Amino acid sequence: MPSGLALPTEQAYAVASFSRKQLCCGNAPRSLRCEIHWERDVRSIPIPRLNGAFWTIVLQLMACLLPGLTWADAPGKPALTVILARNEILAGQTMGFSIWIENATEARIMDAGLSLFGPPSLKIGSLGPDGTCDVKDTIGLGTVEPGSTLVRSRMCLKADSSIAERDENLAFSVSYSLQNAKDNKTIAGASVAEKKMSIGLFGTESVGGVSLRLASYVIPGTFFLMILRLFAPKESRVELGATESVTLSIFISTLLFLGTAYLIPSLQLHFAGIGSTVSAIAFLALCGAAIVLGGILAAVLQGISMIGARERNARIVQETDRVGPIIQKAVRAAGGKLDPVMMIADGKQYFGSLVVPASNGGRILLGWFQLKAPDAKCRSEMKEWFDKDEFIKPIDAAARWGVEPTMFDPIKESRAGNLEPTEFLWMYFDEKAARLPAGREDLAQMKPLTLT
Repeated sequence: MPSGLALPTEQAYAVASFSRKQLCCGNAPRSLRCEIHWERDVRSIPIPRLNGAFWTIVLQLMACLLPGLTWADAPGKPALTVILARNEILAGQTMGFSIWIENATEARIMDAGLSLFGPPSLKIGSLGPDGTCDVKDTIGLGTVEPGSTLVRSRMCLKADSSIAERDENLAFSVSYSLQNAKDNKTIAGASVAEKKMSIGLFGTESVGGVSLRLASYVIPGTFFLMILRLFAPKESRVELGATESVTLSIFISTLLFLGTAYLIPSLQLHFAGIGSTVSAIAFLALCGAAIVLGGILAAVLQGISMIGARERNARIVQETDRVGPIIQKAVRAAGGKLDPVMMIADGKQYFGSLVVPASNGGRILLGWFQLKAPDAKCRSEMKEWFDKDEFIKPIDAAARWGVEPTMFDPIKESRAGNLEPTEFLWMYFDEKAARLPAGREDLAQMKPLTLT
């Protein structure tokens, strides 16, 4: 027998006969005569011999098609969907996520458990009533009936305080057992959902290419210092080096972060070291708070400076001051010590009642003055102040009454140990002149201002 396979003659004849009968008994036109010699003609048709290669191809096609037909009848695979709150997590931070398990099969999902495959610094768990993350290696999900969906929303992903900053592909895997409803046979299976996660110290949200977390520790404090440098009074400004400025900016920014998180809970700021949460809106709020607080502090310093300048001007003689204000400023500058003083300049000694600073840096030596009351009533009122050595109020009252102090005794000069009066009511001395107590008994009883 040849190596190739061939149909026997009887089989070939049967096939040919079947074809003839089908044509003759069908709806073929009458022109196609079904005569008896058709069988003879068919028998004369050569039938090709089918060798082993043909059957090999047929068997391969059947091997590919039959499993497909079998799988088509099998139930589908459960689907796993994972929804993360965001695609980044920071050191020491906890993030929530939700899962959906859709059982589109005809089998029951039993003993389902969720696991995470990723870096050791990340762990999954369930959120407790107090919001803490209860970390577990595998979270039991129970049973999912056929044609139903299991939803779990209080899941959490927690990062350790020590992490490696990089992008990771996390695999959320649900392992389960499928129980066939017909024969109760169970088979093991698993569904995996892959998620890309950015793990970092300062996060991936950025402004101008700089991480918002990192910027929130520097920029608000920098704005605060800049506002102070621009609007604070000159005497309150302190020149800082680069290192001191950065350190102070970080310190101020941290205080602003804590204060803003406490006062504005809606921003959802949670301080957790360098793993704190900062959104773009929160970052702008921190910068705005720094600018506002810097402006408020600058305004306060300006007010304090103005008050201080007013106090200083109340003790400094200006070129436009009259006699009354000069005496008042001299009394304020004396601070309650109204003893006569001596000024030494160019080897000469000059004696007066008070010394008052001048606006150009020098000092003015005053003689002795008198104040005349306009009437007896006013004199009685002023006498009470004079008895208490209160000279500022009488001068104010005299100004309202239109009365100015006049010279009672001029400045005196020491000549050969004796005091000789000069013709000056006051004398100017530069900063080189020396000021000393008078130390003379003949001047001890004299007051700067006398009521007459």
